[in-house]
Amino acid sequence: ILHLQSIFPKNKLGKSLVTYEKTINFKTIADCLIFTEKQGIIGIEIKTAHDTLKRLSHQLDDYVKCCSYVYVYCHDSHLEKVLQLLKEKHFNYVGVISYTEFNHTAIAGIVRKANKSPALISEGSTSLLWTSELKQILSKVEHDKVLGNRYQLDNKFKSYFSRYQGNQLVSLLYVNNLTDSKKPLQRFYFGKTYA
Repeated sequence: ILHLQSIFPKNKLGKSLVTYEKTINFKTIADCLIFTEKQGIIGIEIKTAHDTLKRLSHQLDDYVKCCSYVYVYCHDSHLEKVLQLLKEKHFNYVGVISYTEFNHTAIAGIVRKANKSPALISEGSTSLLWTSELKQILSKVEHDKVLGNRYQLDNKFKSYFSRYQGNQLVSLLYVNNLTDSKKPLQRFYFGKTYA
């Protein structure tokens, strides 16, 4: 994914940051999240030739609530079943990237471009934040220390930001390295491996 700059061009994303294996919606581990300056959070579920599609339906239910744009990145052998599942779930806004392997190199192309997720919810975006990060944002908005449990904090966040504004804000927090420094995160960048 870090070498798919033709699919994820910098001029469309702005500054970006890639993370792998991050929990979304408190229960699903996202294979890949791309935090972007211009498009919010892009989620990618990866299905290699060796994977099954057994959990894909459940996984996508969480992705579409947390990410502005969602892709399934799958091996050509899964393509037909992935497209059928998306049709059954009425997820016509979820994009599909298919790949095949040649000389141990993945060759990928867009089968269907992702559109903005209408299922995105504010709580999906805030699920990517630690409570300390959520309090920090709300304290800046209210110009005062913020108290409350997670449910109350999520509701306050939702009252200040639309679901897409909130998603963009969470994305910018990651892109600009303003997340809690006590919670280390592996950061990857397009064209590079690890930073």
